[in-house]
Amino acid sequence: IAALQTTARAAVVDAEGNLVTGDLPPKDKEARDDVNFASAPIIRKGRYIGEVRAWRSNAWIDVLDRDAVLVSVLCGVLVLAAGALVADRVAGTIVAPLDRVALLMERIEGRDLSLRVGHIGIAELARLSVSFDRMLQRLESAFTRERQFAADASHELRAPLAVVRAEAELALRRERTTEEYRHACEGVLREVERLEVLVDDLLAAARADIDAGHRQSIDVAAIARDVVERCNVAAQVKNVRIESDDRPEELLVDALGFERALLAIVHNAITFAPANGTVRIGIESGDGMTTVVVRDNGRGFSHDALVNATKRFWRADGARTRGGTGLGLAIARAIVEANGGALILENDVSGGAKVSLKFPRQHPA
Repeated sequence: IAALQTTARAAVVDAEGNLVTGDLPPKDKEARDDVNFASAPIIRKGRYIGEVRAWRSNAWIDVLDRDAVLVSVLCGVLVLAAGALVADRVAGTIVAPLDRVALLMERIEGRDLSLRVGHIGIAELARLSVSFDRMLQRLESAFTRERQFAADASHELRAPLAVVRAEAELALRRERTTEEYRHACEGVLREVERLEVLVDDLLAAARADIDAGHRQSIDVAAIARDVVERCNVAAQVKNVRIESDDRPEELLVDALGFERALLAIVHNAITFAPANGTVRIGIESGDGMTTVVVRDNGRGFSHDALVNATKRFWRADGARTRGGTGLGLAIARAIVEANGGALILENDVSGGAKVSLKFPRQHPA
């Protein structure tokens, strides 16, 4: 009995249930309900002579339950506090870059497209920031080109409009002869024709990206023959011979846009080719590319022309006396690039200018 826990009680009773030693067990029913009992028989020489009875109060279970509840509540509060702290840190780490992007977008509304989000440490947000910065870069470039284009276009439109106004004002200032009125009308007509060409070129430059969405399979040789036929009159005026390659080759491009680009390049080659010169349209393929090459045997491109000839409204000093809008090669480049190709200006090793239109043989989706 001494070996039992101090919180337990025990007794030894004989076969008739009389107490031999130990404590008397509780007899009250309510008291017995709050006690756990256990007993073990005492057997001697095969005969039952009594038993050992032990009991213990259940109060310790209530205390243990109460302590467990308190510990659980305390641990729960600590876990919630730690979770809230960690969640606040994580939310701050995630939301701060997003706030920076939102603030940047608000500042961009002020037309400052030079701003960038920069590097963000979180992997998912880093991809977002890189994509957003690339979009801003493209937008900035697009708006810059648009502003420059608008400024150049207004400058080019102002000159013919000023001539038309001046001719009209002079004609109306006093009574004139029929011949003088005719001369004034002819001047106005020339400038109107110049305006018409300029507006057509401006629209072609603006529609390059839109028209490139309507692609179809074309026979490059057939388009080249059509361009040769359309340029024959201009070539004959300068006694320039114009030839094209009959090699069959297909491309997936905007047919009208490709023809317009090739026409602008061939017309430019005829303009700068020498009298009795030659302009040739060749078709080459290799390394997964189809290349349409326009060559002439003129003086070739100057250094400035190699750098600037495909810029809108750029014209060499010698070209200004020949008229034109300075949009031909710029339109050709815009059309070619919108169709997934590249326009390359070079001077041929044998002399003369060389303009190459490179396209992938199978345009990527």
